[in-house]
Amino acid sequence: MNKKTGFFKSFWYAITNFEKYKEFAFNNSLNVFKYVVILLLLFSIIITFSLVVPIINAFNNSMDYFKNEFPDLTYSEGKLTVDSEEPIYLEDKDLDAVIVVDTNATEEEKAKYIEEQKVHATSILIFSDELVVKTAALTAYSIYEYTQLDDSIGVDTFNKQDILNNFTGNQSYKVYISIYLFVFVLILLTYTVMLFIDIVILSILAFIISKIYKVSLRYSNCIKISVYALTLPLLLQLIYVYVNTFTGFTIEYFAIMYDIISYIYVITAILIIKNDLAKQDIGAIGEVKIEKIDDSDEIITNDEVEKQKEEKKKKEEEKKKNKENPGAEPNNA
Repeated sequence: MNKKTGFFKSFWYAITNFEKYKEFAFNNSLNVFKYVVILLLLFSIIITFSLVVPIINAFNNSMDYFKNEFPDLTYSEGKLTVDSEEPIYLEDKDLDAVIVVDTNATEEEKAKYIEEQKVHATSILIFSDELVVKTAALTAYSIYEYTQLDDSIGVDTFNKQDILNNFTGNQSYKVYISIYLFVFVLILLTYTVMLFIDIVILSILAFIISKIYKVSLRYSNCIKISVYALTLPLLLQLIYVYVNTFTGFTIEYFAIMYDIISYIYVITAILIIKNDLAKQDIGAIGEVKIEKIDDSDEIITNDEVEKQKEEKKKKEEEKKKNKENPGAEPNNA
């Protein structure tokens, strides 16, 4: 299939038309690459929206709390002061996360906070001169002195109102865009790696199945079949992420269903390719061979290959006879 087919047509055919997989298998490699890139970009753009909405909602709720309930604060020359005599605890049990704010803590109290909050997956401890962070991905706390952060953020003095001015109102859209871009890049990289692994596994399966059914596809053809076979599983995963995000509905064995659907598409596609080739050879084909002609994949059946060999043999015999009998007239039969 060297003629160019648009992305959306290919997307629709990959889901609804198994007959097209014969064309997909011999599609131009550049077209297949473009299909994968566009598929990943669209998938990442759409799925990022579903993941960003809860983050933005949490951010807005946090800013509302900060504006209405959090005490005044000031920062100057590496020292943070929060107008509260008692430590402030903010906890999210669902995320197993806690934030502790105590700018009056002594060194002994700091050490006690660090030891006590180790039990949480994520803990952020805000002191007068440093920020202490532990996340689920880290086994130890990371300590950031405010004087070290001054140069990176370019601000050495601020108060509560300055924070509100920079993160609420018209400025909030900058925060939303930053959050979206960060999540988008993360999702794109994650699913690129995952899709690459899925294609490799699926293409190996396709190659084995083609050998079992005696359809001698090149491994490159199996890769192309696998790319299109993952279209429906990706679409279903996109729908599932949205449903799960906004309703909390879960499917325990969704990952297994994802794999099974892609396997079904690959096996069905190879069987249809075999069946189509059998029809071309009037049911007499037991195996097919792929030859490369003019830099494009071409399917040649066994009978056609044998016919070409016979014609070549006859021509060689005629040449031999002509050499032995130079005066004899060539046979035009």
